[in-house]
Amino acid sequence: MKAFLISKSRFMLNHSSLKFQGGGFHSLQFAIGINCSSPPFMSHIKFNSNYSSSKKTVAFFPIKPGMLHVGNYFGALQKCVQLQDEGTKVFLCITDIHALENFENEMNLKKSIMLTVATVLAVGIDPSKSVIFQQSKIPAHSQLDWILQCLVNEKEPRKLPCHALKLSRCKDITLGQYVSPVLSCANALLYRANIMPIGSDTLNMVQMIQNIGQNFNEKHGECFTLPEACVDEGYSSCIRSLRQPVEKMSRSNSDALSRINLLDDAETVTAKLKKAVTDCTSAVYFDYINRPGVSNLMVLHNLVSGKGWDTIEMENRALESAQYKFIVADSLNLFLSPIRDRAETYLADENNLCSVLKSGMSEANTVAQETLNDVYETIGFSDRKNNSVTPIPSNFNLSFKVLPGNSPLKYKNCKHIFSGIQPTGVLHLGNYFGAVKQWVSLQNAGHDVVLSIVDQHAITVSQKRCDLLHNTLTMAASLIACGIDPEKSILFQQSHVPEHSELNVLLRSVAHTALLARQAHYKDKLKTLKHVPSLGLFSYPVLQAADILLYETTHVPVGDDQKQHIQLARQIARQFNAKYGKDILRLPQAIILDDSLARVKSLCQPNKKMSKSDVNPNSRIEILDSPDLIRHKVNSAYTAEYYGNIACTPEDSQAAVANLMSIHSVVSGIDLESLNKKYANESIDEYKNIVGNAVAEHMAPIKEKADLLLKEPEGLLQILEWGAKKAQIRAQNTIGKIHQKLGFSLW
Repeated sequence: MKAFLISKSRFMLNHSSLKFQGGGFHSLQFAIGINCSSPPFMSHIKFNSNYSSSKKTVAFFPIKPGMLHVGNYFGALQKCVQLQDEGTKVFLCITDIHALENFENEMNLKKSIMLTVATVLAVGIDPSKSVIFQQSKIPAHSQLDWILQCLVNEKEPRKLPCHALKLSRCKDITLGQYVSPVLSCANALLYRANIMPIGSDTLNMVQMIQNIGQNFNEKHGECFTLPEACVDEGYSSCIRSLRQPVEKMSRSNSDALSRINLLDDAETVTAKLKKAVTDCTSAVYFDYINRPGVSNLMVLHNLVSGKGWDTIEMENRALESAQYKFIVADSLNLFLSPIRDRAETYLADENNLCSVLKSGMSEANTVAQETLNDVYETIGFSDRKNNSVTPIPSNFNLSFKVLPGNSPLKYKNCKHIFSGIQPTGVLHLGNYFGAVKQWVSLQNAGHDVVLSIVDQHAITVSQKRCDLLHNTLTMAASLIACGIDPEKSILFQQSHVPEHSELNVLLRSVAHTALLARQAHYKDKLKTLKHVPSLGLFSYPVLQAADILLYETTHVPVGDDQKQHIQLARQIARQFNAKYGKDILRLPQAIILDDSLARVKSLCQPNKKMSKSDVNPNSRIEILDSPDLIRHKVNSAYTAEYYGNIACTPEDSQAAVANLMSIHSVVSGIDLESLNKKYANESIDEYKNIVGNAVAEHMAPIKEKADLLLKEPEGLLQILEWGAKKAQIRAQNTIGKIHQKLGFSLW
């Protein structure tokens, strides 16, 4: 079977240039994409009709679990077998995550996966030469998917014509449906495939993979191989529906009579062909434009019998199409019989099928992880030069911890706390008193506290690699310096626990895009952006829900303005439980934090919150500021040029003075009423000196400890790695339970 390769530079199809002149076989070629010779609209594409795998090549082919039909086989599977036998390493990925779009129950999905494995083995895929594996068993798929979402803009999925058409037919689009092309890109890029055997109707998907891969390489460095499309040069990828011969044969068609499955028995094949749509009174001859039904049967006949067109026309010209159907049925049954027999043999030994998937999972995971490691190092999630983490001591507790003084029973009844913080800058006074100090209190009260430095959320906006690496370590040092104890709490880097990305991908199947578009935080971001937002910025609330739900969290400490995030997480959990099984995910509650964060305002604009994102560094007091810098910032604080006594503060300066009072109150522990009485007669300048000294004195021990920690980056990496190991054990428990419910777990 001849094939051609289409590289990115040559891949520009202009379908508007299609011209149909006359009838007969050659006009039909243009109508259905047949390329027995190079048709005019593809003349600029370089064909490689004698494609060979003499050089080291890797092929990737995704396939949804379920019953495969003859169109699947002749469209791409046959090419996979040919490539494999020529020495190409073929990665055949069973895309069970994509299958959640049409989920019925876990038993059906398990059966579909087994059926797919048995069928691909029966048609000639050799597990000793190729790699057969489940998408859901390779966490790197989900991890790379998120990274690519943060690279492309929100509108990117709709640029794929077939996907845009599919979305237009959906009443209520889920995020999983919307972003599925990005996951498909991640699937292909992970294995650094040179080629993708595909049907002619999926060329646009390969172009998207090439575009996204090239954009990443240009922005971050050469991590990905850009695959070329390996498309059949004949008509084998253009087998049409038996019932609607102007459309492609498809598994998504609700009419089972529209396709011939590879495992259909002889009686079923004959019955389906008998009901195939044709002009029953006409003679058998090839004219795809005027007689697509009988022409489609002739294509099938040619493929399964190996007979030439002249022979087929000569032997059957005198027959009416109704009679010809039985000739085609006999040829199909002769072709399918050995495939059915082999598949039945494989299906009788499920342990062997599981062994094939286990072996494939191991090999695929090794290759995928190598690619992901390069990506992580490139974008700043890890640094190999500083990644020689000391082995975890044998006495280090990686199990579900029991806090000192807590019995296991008491531990089960304590609050399970989760919170995350982005490494996008140094902690400031508002962060410390509004959140971190209260996390420390929960930790010291004996509750189970899980804290994540959410670097995956940080890349929803552009980040420099060096900044992300530095900020992650700085955040870890700052949290520990503020009182987070890695032996009492679990402190880790989000990107190093792959289950966060895995659960995110699964939750997308129930999270609707309309709901995400209504999120207040997203609307606020749109107001400040000067460009189209990334897809990651749009979909990040689902990843945030995954962060929370992954650890069976009971309580999430949030400010009053963040309650919407917890409400969304609860809603997604309810929908997930309703679709896949009762009580899979625990519904968390919000702990509304003390309003200190809201009270600590910007030093430059006292009507706004103190913020890490403010472009003016003098607007905030950072916990790593030196005592002198703290005093300088406080003394420079905006007070509307009022220098009189506190008691006589004019209206336009009251907000600024009140902010200084609030800061003084949180660092000293003295209530506002007492401070007002004590310092009523102080001038603004004198009071600024008092506040500056109080803040500097309070923050000095924290800065000192953080500075010491930052001098030992290897130690910080070790703490984060230990935390990731502990977090991952819990996370794996949740993901394992979900995989069982969904039907992903076959052994």
